[in-house]
Amino acid sequence: DAIHQLKTLAREMAVALSNDRRDHIRDILNKVTSTTDILSKSINNPVRNICDELIEKNTIAAWKVMGAGGGGAVALLSNHNKIEETKSACEKAGWMLIDWCVDYQGVIIEKTEGY
Repeated sequence: DAIHQLKTLAREMAVALSNDRRDHIRDILNKVTSTTDILSKSINNPVRNICDELIEKNTIAAWKVMGAGGGGAVALLSNHNKIEETKSACEKAGWMLIDWCVDYQGVIIEKTEGY
């Protein structure tokens, strides 16, 4: 059942991202994290203490472990005007920062002559 819920949440996230609905993005990320815990708490445990502390301090609104099987990355959704505080907390924890943004164009495949 948790796998099906994650599939549904992925669809909802695509819509929320397309419509820049940050409130929905926050809610979906939090649902994904709690649903992932149903599968296995060990997936979120490596980052749980730091992320939960940032939520308690109102620094971030949501977090989600990223990558196949908890592939060593976590996405954090900072609260308004808390980006630098979030980055500082991550650096203090020894985490590498990876800035990202939404790519609206996606992958482009071009045919090259001779191939």
